[in-house]
Amino acid sequence: MASTSLTEAAVSTGIDMPALDNKIPSSSKITQSSKEPKEHTTTALKRPGRSKYRHIAAYHSESRNSCLSRDSTWNPSFIGFRNLMVIVLIVMNLRLVVENFMKYGVLICIKCHDFRKNDLILGSMLFALVPCHLFVAYIIELAAAQQTRGAVGRTKKKDDVAAEAEREQKAFQSTWRLIAFAHTINATLCLVVTNFVVYYYIHHPGIGTICELHGIIVWLKNCSYAFTNRDLRHSMLHPSEQSKIPDIYSACPYPQNITVGNLTYFWLAPTLVYQPVYPRTPRIRWGFVGKRLVEFVVLSVFIWLTSAQYAAPVLQNSLDKIAVLDFTSIVERIMKLSTISLIIWLAGFFALFQALLNALAEVMRFGDREFYSDWWNSWSLGMYWRSWNKPVYLFMKRHIFSPLVGRGWSPFAASIMVFLFSAILHELLVGIPTHNLIGVAFAGMMLQLPLITVTLPLEKMDDPTTRIFGNTVFWVSFCLVGQPLGALLYFFAWQAKYGSVSKMGASSRHRQVQSSLSTTSTAIEGHAMATITIPENYGVVIGVALGAIPLLSWIQGNIVGSLRKDAAVPYPHHYATPEQCKANPKAQKFNCAQRAHGNLMENMSQTILYILIAGLKWPQASAAIGSAWVLSRIVYTYGYIYSTKARGAGRLYGSTFWLCQATLWGMTVFGVGRELLSF
Repeated sequence: MASTSLTEAAVSTGIDMPALDNKIPSSSKITQSSKEPKEHTTTALKRPGRSKYRHIAAYHSESRNSCLSRDSTWNPSFIGFRNLMVIVLIVMNLRLVVENFMKYGVLICIKCHDFRKNDLILGSMLFALVPCHLFVAYIIELAAAQQTRGAVGRTKKKDDVAAEAEREQKAFQSTWRLIAFAHTINATLCLVVTNFVVYYYIHHPGIGTICELHGIIVWLKNCSYAFTNRDLRHSMLHPSEQSKIPDIYSACPYPQNITVGNLTYFWLAPTLVYQPVYPRTPRIRWGFVGKRLVEFVVLSVFIWLTSAQYAAPVLQNSLDKIAVLDFTSIVERIMKLSTISLIIWLAGFFALFQALLNALAEVMRFGDREFYSDWWNSWSLGMYWRSWNKPVYLFMKRHIFSPLVGRGWSPFAASIMVFLFSAILHELLVGIPTHNLIGVAFAGMMLQLPLITVTLPLEKMDDPTTRIFGNTVFWVSFCLVGQPLGALLYFFAWQAKYGSVSKMGASSRHRQVQSSLSTTSTAIEGHAMATITIPENYGVVIGVALGAIPLLSWIQGNIVGSLRKDAAVPYPHHYATPEQCKANPKAQKFNCAQRAHGNLMENMSQTILYILIAGLKWPQASAAIGSAWVLSRIVYTYGYIYSTKARGAGRLYGSTFWLCQATLWGMTVFGVGRELLSF
């Protein structure tokens, strides 16, 4: 029996076993022959015989390739290597945990946080009062709905429907201007009041971030509520195939959606895009809600512990290196911080998008819960921004990108406006709570545009090798360039503003990292010394002058390049000829774009200088006026290129840049320059 089992095991594993001696009967064979039917014995006798020689087996009987070779037809699994990398990652991080405790001890302390009573009171009041702006928007829309009902009734009573429809169209345009003005004032107050209170009166950055995030969310919902109802109102007054509304809206047609209950649902729903009707689930699963809330609480505590125990020491130890611009040490700190920041970011992503939003959606019976897709597999930056934060992406696509493309903008120009809008919101979300509008978040968002342009070819080349390479580029830029560097800079700005003493050298000399950094210009032997003091928040001045304005020039250059191709104007010709303009309307548009870019180049150099010099005395004012100059230049360019007015007269809408430029010139000459001359 044992010999039979051994033989069967050998056959199953592919091992050649010598044949048993035929002269010695096997007990298994005797038993089989006496008890089993005859046909089984016949089958057993037909089995192929095996050689008794062990050393002549032909193991190399065919041509085969190594499994890791490109010529191999077999695709091996790398699960073992994946497990190895996970183990190595865990061991390395455990070593960092042990090293951290040996070096710093336990740094977690609830009482050590600077929670001021004033911060808690103001934060609670602000969090409760900000949603009132949504109900102000409801009152505005209620008045607009009443006007729409009256217009529809008057149209039905009139015999001349076409003439009455034309009069109602004019009335609609005038009414929409008033409604838009009211919505603008309401939404602007929502954002301005939140920014003012958080920046000047709420010291703790955590409380300030929660209030600022809530204010931005309510502001975005305000905008979506106003824009959506505007289109619904227009489609009601002018029904046609082009203004056909989605079928899902038929369950609550305009103006039946203008109710407090409908608005309250939108306020609490996990979306930034207003719809009169949303897909709903049949019931609330309270067990599901409880699990998601437990996940959110556990991950929030984990983020707090990780930030206090691991991220804070790395940031604190980086201050000296940034102060003396030790770039090698700064790079080392960024790499050290990258793992910690990535873990914190991933935990925050799961806590917010998977746990909290799903719990809120379950309570609200909100059906569409695609808050994100598999952004971690992105092989281009564009794919990442379209997939990681679906609520914001859908808002940007619906209310900024699609309307601009519908007005004739190119997708590239519309994308620029989307990222400009997003960059401003990111700077507010990070700079206002930390009381440092230094422009890092703004610049980080705007720099995504060239990165998206560079990685766009990888997105189009959809093959496995390209996906691996593109995903690697994405993770490197995500882990090393983005978050760790931003965290270092904002932490340094915070410590510099509120004071941080660090040891410099073995002699225990101390250097105070101040926000008022001084550069001294000394004259030769015995002459006077002039000191120029760089004020606080000068970083935002640099961000506008050396960040936003050159970026605007780069964007306009790309617009000119794209229009040159459409106009068929070869290099090095600067403009299209009058004959080309008559034959091709796009040539005239190219000329307008070229001239708008040329006008920018003529004025940007002195404007940059004005902003930098005026910012030495009035940093916030010069940055604000410089930002207004940039916005005016955008309107100027858009009016010049895309306006239907003759000879590019639409550019006059942006002529306010001259006023901004003159103001900066006056601040530079009569403000800063006069003081230097009097010295």
